[in-house]
Amino acid sequence: GSVSIESNSATLAIVDYQTSPEDTDGLLGGSAALTCVFAGTEEVTLTVQNSGDGDVSNAAVEMTYETLVTGVFSTGVITFTGLTTDNAEGSYYCQIDGTTLNSEEASINIICKFIEL
Repeated sequence: GSVSIESNSATLAIVDYQTSPEDTDGLLGGSAALTCVFAGTEEVTLTVQNSGDGDVSNAAVEMTYETLVTGVFSTGVITFTGLTTDNAEGSYYCQIDGTTLNSEEASINIICKFIEL
């Protein structure tokens, strides 16, 4: 025999990072940017973290949000200004504020410009 159970329909939502930061280069004293996109059921705030001794004091995260039928895309663009050699230490990743849900990691390669005299 078979059993039939009546229930209400449900919606399945994929909750995960759609884009993690990628390795990038930045000129010493200049700027560099990393981007993370998180797909979820509501807006989240992303923060920048470092897995080593890297400096995040010169980083700012600008958040934008896009709501679609399938969910909410929270995009964080992390801009580092006044790059120092400390920014080349460790790897950077995004983290949802108030959680331990992290993106993949990326590094910033600092390029020093030498002027020949």
